[in-house]
Amino acid sequence: MIYLKQSLTIAAYEGARLANAEGSTEADVVARCDQILTDRRVKSPTVTVSPASIETIPEGTDFFVECSAPCASNVVVSSMFFGSKTLSGRAEFVKKYNGQ
Repeated sequence: MIYLKQSLTIAAYEGARLANAEGSTEADVVARCDQILTDRRVKSPTVTVSPASIETIPEGTDFFVECSAPCASNVVVSSMFFGSKTLSGRAEFVKKYNGQ
């Protein structure tokens, strides 16, 4: 579960970094997070970018990227300890470039 939590946090951080790049869209951010989570073999992830219109928010605005995944789909051993819990990783940034 430590590996899962770390993978979710890494993906969220990398997605948030991409969101600050010139011309990045929500779809770009989600695709980047999904790619990292796929590479790390995380099953059934969910990626949330808020606000969703990342390319149009004003500079200086806070935004976040959150990646979540159910523990039951990602355990190596018995899931009796984690049951139906979901782990998530989150990165919160301040928008530096709004593309306008």
